[in-house]
Amino acid sequence: MIAPRVDNPVMLPLGVGDPAELGGYGLLGRLGEGGQGVVYLAADRSGARVAVKWLHPGVRQAGRFLREAEAARRVAPFCTAQVLATGVAAGRPYLVSEYIPGASLRQVVTSDGPRGGAALHRLAIGTATALAAIHHAGVVHRDLTPANVILGADGPRVIDFGVARAFDATSTGPPVGTPAYMAPEQFNGETAGPPADLFSWAATIAYAASGRPPFGGETVPATIHRVLTADPGLDGLDGPLREVVLACLAKDPARRPTAEEVVLRLLRPEPSVPADSREERRPPKAVRRRRSPVAALVALAVVAFGMPSGGPPAVPEAVPGGGVGVALTGGAVVYEHPEDAITLSGYEVWSGGDWADYSRTSPGGPFSRHPGNWETRLSPDGRYLAGRGRGYTAAGYDAVTITDQRTGAASTVETVRRPLLSSIRGWSKRGHALLLSIERKAGDGWDFPGYVVVDVASRRARVVEVADPAVRGSAFGWDGTGTGVVGTAPDGLRFFDTGGRAVRTLPGVGRPASGTADLFSPSGAMVAATCPGGHCLWDTRTGERLRRLPAGCAKFLGWYDERHVHCWSHANPARDEVQVFDLAGAPVRLLLSAPKGLGLSPVFTRSR
Repeated sequence: MIAPRVDNPVMLPLGVGDPAELGGYGLLGRLGEGGQGVVYLAADRSGARVAVKWLHPGVRQAGRFLREAEAARRVAPFCTAQVLATGVAAGRPYLVSEYIPGASLRQVVTSDGPRGGAALHRLAIGTATALAAIHHAGVVHRDLTPANVILGADGPRVIDFGVARAFDATSTGPPVGTPAYMAPEQFNGETAGPPADLFSWAATIAYAASGRPPFGGETVPATIHRVLTADPGLDGLDGPLREVVLACLAKDPARRPTAEEVVLRLLRPEPSVPADSREERRPPKAVRRRRSPVAALVALAVVAFGMPSGGPPAVPEAVPGGGVGVALTGGAVVYEHPEDAITLSGYEVWSGGDWADYSRTSPGGPFSRHPGNWETRLSPDGRYLAGRGRGYTAAGYDAVTITDQRTGAASTVETVRRPLLSSIRGWSKRGHALLLSIERKAGDGWDFPGYVVVDVASRRARVVEVADPAVRGSAFGWDGTGTGVVGTAPDGLRFFDTGGRAVRTLPGVGRPASGTADLFSPSGAMVAATCPGGHCLWDTRTGERLRRLPAGCAKFLGWYDERHVHCWSHANPARDEVQVFDLAGAPVRLLLSAPKGLGLSPVFTRSR
């Protein structure tokens, strides 16, 4: 928030009247001074560097200022400088934030010239993401300019958010801000909300692309007149970025997109295929090759906010009860809350005529793309990463590679011989074993002659062929205990041990409700499977049909907890959504939204 403006990055000595410390932070020197206050480089008791901004004397209503500044502490720290503390010294408020070394956008453009290409696009997405986080916390920046964007080593950071709004609320005189980057409503005496920040963002990006503000900046009266009446100059901008910037520079704030919409538009999703049925979304035969039809239906998951390895940045949005939204490839957004019972650990998306595989490599870590894999699955505890590659081994086997995330050791375990496939069905509950379902081409379709259980400790695969041909109509999966295997037969669900011995049959229970491996409730007491006219929940002990799945559940994906399921829902006319439903049918939680027609297969993992 108050990382120093480093247009002059040289630290000056403390001057007469500067204190030796503020709020327990020892001041090391001055980093700059502006209309609102002085910025110091400081250190905490451990020696860690921070930035301290101390407002000038004469600020009235310090209490109100601090309440505004405290709101800024709720802003997610990615793409911003995190607020660490606030307080009052000598009657003047101060704020403490992390120190972000680096030059401001204004300094870089002045010294090196305009930005372009991928660098400009990254700048646009990073700063729009920061605004989304700021607005999600209920804060309005009101002074976003090239001087308030720091180009740090880990990407652009927006600073000084919330200060302008709070300072303006305690001051008399003209609006606080830089005229060349201020929205029309700020000159008209109207409330400057989040749309004003989008106007300033667009003006900042236009400056980055051309080296000039879009409405000039020679004199204040001339600049204000052009902001209110003239079209912007957008030299250096083209394509989708130009369109988004132009939309944000609309004179009417109601016509500007939100920060979240800006990020999603800049992701430029590719044309895709429908999202509601992976059976319908299989790749064409010419490109399908070793892509398993069940692998396209299944995924396990964990989530993070960033995608430094080939994915987009996070997009914070409101989540009931708190939390943030995270942008995925193709314009989808997953919504996360610390108390969620499940989290997204991976997903597969139709992109460029093929399925692209993404997963987290650690709980809470970033999503990464795995171009060499058909499937990648993280174990429930995050220790192991299993990936099934796109080719057979030299000996002609399908295989899965298991990587120990703690040590980095990787082992490739061969499973079945060509032309058979072995698609990942999921980790056991304890993460000690990985289950794969064997698949074989049969005419125009596929059958499932058995399964593979890979023991993680020994890195050995046990290939089990099920002798009963009746149990070959659908893929195998873990049972409700996570220690046995279940398949389907015409007479009901068939349970096996990991060695292939039939244990029992649950008569009358239909086929799995979908291709998902997450058929059983967390306790194992219920299973989701077909019933006459739809899908139902069944008692796994007695085979009694308990209730139908909620009417809004267009496609069952799995269990959220013992009393809730999560499903694709088409109730929103604008976007497909993954909703959490209670068993009475009421939607209680939005987990994910995606553009209509996006080919997306989300994979959720139980987090508690």
